[in-house]
Formats: sequence, structure tokens, C-alpha cells
Amino acid sequence: MKKFALSIICVVVTFCMVGVSQPFAEDGMDLKFATESNSVWILDKATHQLVFLQYEGKNVWKSNIAHVPAEFILDESEIKAVGMRGTSLFVCDKSQGLVVLFEVSKDRSVTTYPVISAREALKPPGK
Repeated sequence: MKKFALSIICVVVTFCMVGVSQPFAEDGMDLKFATESNSVWILDKATHQLVFLQYEGKNVWKSNIAHVPAEFILDESEIKAVGMRGTSLFVCDKSQGLVVLFEVSKDRSVTTYPVISAREALKPPGK
């Protein structure tokens, strides 16, 4: 019960950060982009592949490739870069009420957090 409440609080706090940082997301042909500070997340809607890039002077730092879970309908999804220098990314499937969080690490790995169902999260505890 405490873990569930803590999870909901973390999601709410992170969504509040989205409003403060005002990230930018835009649709392109088969790509979606989310930028924050000097960073960009690029999502290929056809392959569900995701990569993080960060400009460091004239160089570009690139993460490993990650994958958005297959159940996400990316044409119905929004992506938001959040956190310090945009190192975290929310993918929100509005049609199904699904949310997943990605976070890039200094070793170039991308952590994928568990998928959250908004419908399940909004149910009262114990039901």
C-alpha cells in the first residue's frame, strides 16, 4: 500500500516537473522528438526504437538504443523530456491510458521503468 502511494506521488511530482520545464515535442514523418536544454530524445514510430542525444560543445553524446513497449500505439502517444537536462522521458499513450518512463545513465544505458495504466492508478486502493 505504501509503495503504491509512493509510486503515485512520484508520478504526480514528475508530471509537475513537466509543467515547469516546458519541454517541446513534435511529430515528423515516422519520428517523434522531445527536447529539453541541450538534449533531444528521438523515437522511431515504425520500430519503437528510442535514443537520447546530448550536445556537449561541438560533440554529440549518444545513449544506447532503447525500445518502447510494443503495446504502445505511438501515433496516439505524446513524448515529454523531463528532469535535469532532459535525461528522462515519458511516453504517454493517450488512447489506452498507458505511461512509461525512460531514464538515461552516464554509462549510456537507458532504464525502462514499469508501464503504468492510468485507469488502474486512478482506482481507489484495495479495489
